[in-house]
Amino acid sequence: MFREGLGVGWARFYRAHRRGGGGFRRTNEASINYSKERQQFGRPISTFQGLQRMMANMATRVQVARHLVYHTAWRKDSGARHSMETALAKLYASETAMWTTAKAVQIHGGMDIPSIFLERYMRDAKITEIYEGANEVQRIVIAVATLKQAGAE
Repeated sequence: MFREGLGVGWARFYRAHRRGGGGFRRTNEASINYSKERQQFGRPISTFQGLQRMMANMATRVQVARHLVYHTAWRKDSGARHSMETALAKLYASETAMWTTAKAVQIHGGMDIPSIFLERYMRDAKITEIYEGANEVQRIVIAVATLKQAGAE
């Protein structure tokens, strides 16, 4: 398993992803369930195309974030350099956590009961953008690695 023998930084990233990744799943599930229950104009709001597009975008971003994390883990396991991949995965996963949580709040329409758990997920998502290397730092790591790959230094 890719977590065995990882350095402290990678282990922290993994925990951050697990925390953010769990939030992805929970906010998506809650949004889907709520959209099937909530009625507007005599039908569930899940039948509205605008909301379906939003949920499709949420699902797409979550899958891409997961694949970036798994690809980074694979590179780590294979002994390949993975600093840029780690930065890409951390940046994209943390921004996706924040984005999907904001969309979940929009889907729920500010309802008081769901806001209790959505507030927690929003806090969790925001902190993943800050700790273990702020996203601005991840962008610098990505830019430096990209320039090195292109032959510029």
